[in-house]
Amino acid sequence: MGNVVNLYWKLDCESNGISQLLKRIEQVDGIFCRESVSLKNINTEDIYIIHGCYSIYLIKYFIILFLSRCRFYWCPHGSLQKNTFTNNFIKKYIFHYFISSLVYVFSEGVIYVSDQERKRSLKYFQKKSKVIVNGLEEINNNLLIKKNINTQDFVYIGRLDPYHKGLDRMAKWAAPLGESLKVYGPYNDEVQKKIPSLNFKGPVFGDDKMRILLKARALIMLSRYEGLPVVAIEALRTGTPVILTDECNMSDVVYKYNCGFIVKSQNELLEACSFFSEIDYETFLQYSKNAIRAFHDCYTLEKMITGYKSLA
Repeated sequence: MGNVVNLYWKLDCESNGISQLLKRIEQVDGIFCRESVSLKNINTEDIYIIHGCYSIYLIKYFIILFLSRCRFYWCPHGSLQKNTFTNNFIKKYIFHYFISSLVYVFSEGVIYVSDQERKRSLKYFQKKSKVIVNGLEEINNNLLIKKNINTQDFVYIGRLDPYHKGLDRMAKWAAPLGESLKVYGPYNDEVQKKIPSLNFKGPVFGDDKMRILLKARALIMLSRYEGLPVVAIEALRTGTPVILTDECNMSDVVYKYNCGFIVKSQNELLEACSFFSEIDYETFLQYSKNAIRAFHDCYTLEKMITGYKSLA
């Protein structure tokens, strides 16, 4: 039986969610992660997973695996969803028609990171597919008692991409929140000039990110499309409620576990924020417990590892 080898061209990018996910599992026996692969070092007994889309590396990986006659899967992390086509439609249509279709035909299938991602993706790419959710390692549940009900802060943590991450509509919808909404992400002068009204705080990683989530009333994400946002899973893990758009592909979990709100308008966003700002500690604590239960039931690293190992 071979190993499972993940291929991704941004493994060293600290701010990249896919990179951080893969780094968590690369020490697991039988699972490896690489940025590059060649005809000389490839093992035909291994199962390969190509992560990502819209890159020359996808084409490069595919050619090498095809010529080596290796079995491989493709994990596009949200890029096959119909709602992604509203931006750069022509370029994406051409890419999927010529490149994605070819990769799909010769692959073992597509790996989606959530059921909702699969349902939202182009039907052609749903026929050969599996769902393996993103997962994170568990943390000490005693951290829950450190939740700070006194803070009024709401947070966004992630890339500063106005369209994809919905920062343009965040600036409009969340304007009444003022300084209580803090936006964390790698500095981007162009974005900060376009959306000066947002309260940018710079990038955060590791323990600093966890501390910010532990202190927050809720995480806000207004993305237009996602596979399954890692930072939202990080929020649930720390007992932080989430306020998300349906396109974040977590609405089924949010509704089932009552660990936040799904919003479609400014009014719904402000109502959700008002709710978390005004509730008493016991109610807030219940939402925190719900969030942690949602994480344990749905998004642990163990579930992700089990899914990957099932491919071999």
